[in-house]
Amino acid sequence: MGDGHLAESAAEQRTDTTFDPGLTQRYTKVLKRVINKDGQFNVRRVGRTWQATADERSAYTDLLVDQLKALSAHAADHGVVLGVEPLNRFETSVLNLTADAIAIVDRVGSPACGLMLDTFHMNIEESSIGAALRAAGPRLKHLHACENDRGAPGSGHVPWTEVAEALRDISYDGGVVIESFTSQVKSIARAAAIWRPLAATQDALAGNGLTHLRALLR
Repeated sequence: MGDGHLAESAAEQRTDTTFDPGLTQRYTKVLKRVINKDGQFNVRRVGRTWQATADERSAYTDLLVDQLKALSAHAADHGVVLGVEPLNRFETSVLNLTADAIAIVDRVGSPACGLMLDTFHMNIEESSIGAALRAAGPRLKHLHACENDRGAPGSGHVPWTEVAEALRDISYDGGVVIESFTSQVKSIARAAAIWRPLAATQDALAGNGLTHLRALLR
């Protein structure tokens, strides 16, 4: 993913989804600074809510769409594409499926707002990763290639051949990035629940994963 694309903001802590206008404005300002590539950030993850009623979910998504419309206009002015990422059920109950995120992106209706998908989350939530990627189609702007345990791609049971075939079917030419973490960085370990080493070294994880992905996607 080139400099013109915004994939995500790092998160050390989580907070409840809220309709507090002050907090909403605060995070909007933070995201604009990220778009502007201005400064250093310690951003809390927004969106963790549980067992929402149909009315509550509708209100959450309406607010999200409104905020993304404004942010997408700002992003377009700066040559940035925002990526909406669905997360697994243990991290949020707002957007879990690719279909959930597609509905949001389509309502935003901006070329500066697309999808960022992650095979770690998809492996938990999707009944078919390949079908989800094909449904995403041209909306897909960035892909995290992560194993089922966040280890090196190819070391676990994510159906990588299915992933590769789906990416070819949608003519995807964006970034494919290994997102992994280390238990040695405590703030990240807590946020991502990484309690053990995922490879002998981080370099080994990156090298083995890259070898697998290059062979898969050539």
